[in-house]
Amino acid sequence: MAVKLELSWGGLVSLVVVAFCIFLWMFLLGLWAGQTILMPVENAARPGVTSRLHLLAQQPGSGEL
Repeated sequence: MAVKLELSWGGLVSLVVVAFCIFLWMFLLGLWAGQTILMPVENAARPGVTSRLHLLAQQPGSGEL
């Protein structure tokens, strides 16, 4: 049971171009993800959390239980 796949030169070139674009996209996406995961920007990941905590700490009676 053999499968025979025939492509013209145009089809083969198109397949190579599409495969190259997919691999290039995956490479660039991998670089971006690696930079984001391995070297995150400090104090810029969640700026709203620190400002809300700062406001909560300034409220009167926030230190009392």
